[in-house]
Amino acid sequence: MIKVLAITDIHFNLNNLRKILDRAKDCDLILVAGDITNFGKDPEAKEVIKLLKNTNKPYFFVPGNCDYAKEFSDDVNEKNIHGKFTTYENLAIIGLGGSTPTPFNTPFELSEETIKKMLYEVHSKIAEKFEKLILMSHVPPYNTLLDTTKTGIHVGSRSVRQFIEEHNVDLVISGHVHEARSIDRLGKTVLVNPGPALQGNYAIITIGKEIDVKLEHI
Repeated sequence: MIKVLAITDIHFNLNNLRKILDRAKDCDLILVAGDITNFGKDPEAKEVIKLLKNTNKPYFFVPGNCDYAKEFSDDVNEKNIHGKFTTYENLAIIGLGGSTPTPFNTPFELSEETIKKMLYEVHSKIAEKFEKLILMSHVPPYNTLLDTTKTGIHVGSRSVRQFIEEHNVDLVISGHVHEARSIDRLGKTVLVNPGPALQGNYAIITIGKEIDVKLEHI
């Protein structure tokens, strides 16, 4: 059994991040699905990463659309898996940062075509055998509970959804849509938006033969 602390949309609220990390001290792995800063650059990102490192737990993150990811230093990017994959025990984890285009011209936006190409290329490089495939994508899959705005509009990525459906993904951790804190499914795939850590939200995911998700709040 692997116990994962899933966090997203910190938006540089270091106080709530500290509280969340303290509450989940018994986790095995920390996964952070983007927006670690609030339109911040490297100095802000370094403060967030320092808190994650201080847990002495393995962690990985992707930047969100509100992060100036191109300006992150090598120190910050050590565990940034945007456009990459990593492994942890019997898990393979693919990372996708940024978001599809928004009306707000945020710092890190990607076209559907770029997202699709990136996901499929990364997946093709995974040679290791693994029991569970995790996608950590800041932007949620289209037409799910995770991408539904207050007005009922779906703003997720069609390419992310297509990838999930075609590649037998076991677990998806997303963020981006603050009001869409939820657990959902696409076939066998478990989907979770932990809700913004900015507001004290997080999720505890227990991965064994089955995947169990609990939405938590400080």
